[in-house]
Amino acid sequence: MIKTAEVRVKSPSAKEEMKLFQIEIQNLMKRLDLTAMEAVVHYAQKRGMEVEVLAKLINDDLKAVIKEEAISLNCLRYKNGKVIRGRKSTTSDSK
Repeated sequence: MIKTAEVRVKSPSAKEEMKLFQIEIQNLMKRLDLTAMEAVVHYAQKRGMEVEVLAKLINDDLKAVIKEEAISLNCLRYKNGKVIRGRKSTTSDSK
């Protein structure tokens, strides 16, 4: 009788998965000269995934990078050290 070895593949924990994703995004940013958001979108497109699916893989460090990029590009409104949620009201909104 021949005994066979049982191989168990351990899937990465959520925390490990987030770290691996962050490393991959950082590599894309360096290799392709992309912003963090561009790298996330590129990653999703290459894998045929929706960006929303990847949102749960974005850790606090990567969120901070994306937030800073958005602020510097005036994509987020920022006042008194805080991000202002929602959109600016316009004159047409009040009618």
